[in-house]
Amino acid sequence: AGPMSNILLFVVGLIIFGLMIHVFKIPDSNAAYKLIPSFLFLNLILAAFNLLPLHPLDGGKIVQRFIPFTWNRWLEENQTILNFGLILFIVSGAFVYVAQPLYAIMINSMNLVAYLGGGA
Repeated sequence: AGPMSNILLFVVGLIIFGLMIHVFKIPDSNAAYKLIPSFLFLNLILAAFNLLPLHPLDGGKIVQRFIPFTWNRWLEENQTILNFGLILFIVSGAFVYVAQPLYAIMINSMNLVAYLGGGA
């Protein structure tokens, strides 16, 4: 439910962005133009983060149904070490390699919404 809610919020944000451009004709200098990309990007990051196949996250709950019991038990037993590794992954800057494609998805989605309405 968590990742889907973030994806739904991403879509709602895109719809609001499209309405701002094409229906309400809000100028580019409006503060909402600066907030919308942050809102979209944050929801994509949260969706991707929640889908990681580690046990306290939603991705771990999804994966547990498809992996052997022994693997699942190993993941549960080593949850603390894996969470520490996840924190190191984020703090070390390696998360940029996940964030860059998500940022590209956000920018391309915004460009598509702007283009489809004839606003690009």
